[in-house]
Amino acid sequence: MKWRIFVACAFLLLAIFGAGFYPEFMALDKCLDTGGSYDYENCRCDYKTTHEYKKEHSCKFKGESMEWLKIISVVGAFLIIGVGLYYVFERLKAKNQGFGPNSLRAIGIVIFVPVLLILAVVTEFKTETLAALLGAVAGYVLSNSKPNDE
Repeated sequence: MKWRIFVACAFLLLAIFGAGFYPEFMALDKCLDTGGSYDYENCRCDYKTTHEYKKEHSCKFKGESMEWLKIISVVGAFLIIGVGLYYVFERLKAKNQGFGPNSLRAIGIVIFVPVLLILAVVTEFKTETLAALLGAVAGYVLSNSKPNDE
């Protein structure tokens, strides 16, 4: 049952993160559906001139509707932190164990990954910076530990 909650939280996190790209996609799609051509240099829909697609462009969806997405993402990340910490402490209590290297690692992951989501949504970090932080998490998770300790 607990793994289902974890999977549901993971899908919720992915949905929130993926929804950040949705408004920009919808603006482009609306432009193309109405017979326009999206101008990637001026970030607007153009009905007179045809423009080529540019993979590298600086167009971002600039609307106030993104603010609600940021708020939902931050609240969702904090909920995931709370639920994750609850389950880590419940697991320690059920096993009648204290803190060890693996329990500290679990607490670190439960806190760090959602905070990484918050940084990705709220700040203007470059993709390379977020990838480096995610790589640090992967190295932390995959580092050596004793199998008995939890």
